[in-house]
Amino acid sequence: DQYNKDIMVEARCMRALTTERILPAVFKAQTQFNASLSALAANCPAVDKSAQVSYVSSMGEELNSAIVALNQLEKVIKTMETPGLIQGEEAQSYFCRDDVLPAMEELRKHVDRLEGMVDFREWPLPSYSAMFFNQS
Repeated sequence: DQYNKDIMVEARCMRALTTERILPAVFKAQTQFNASLSALAANCPAVDKSAQVSYVSSMGEELNSAIVALNQLEKVIKTMETPGLIQGEEAQSYFCRDDVLPAMEELRKHVDRLEGMVDFREWPLPSYSAMFFNQS
């Protein structure tokens, strides 16, 4: 029972951090990149922007993948929270292991990639280097 509760607390925290902190930071960074590309196109139309467009596109694709993963996490959280849907602690434990944890891992994978695309000063959570080396 404690295992299930612990996993669900982590899943809910991950959902909240992603929706309330991470996605807004990524949307802000994406908006800044797009504004920069628009200004570049307007002021320097002859400049090759293909690499920059590719970078912004890859950020958009990763953001989309993160949202898909977040939606899957939301789905498995709702499944666990629906009374009587998964009967018994053992079945709930297997569901946490087989469905909730993989959904969390998938979201984490995409969020980690997005972290590398967003300016570290705009990232809403401390990075490992900031924690280990007291950087801010």
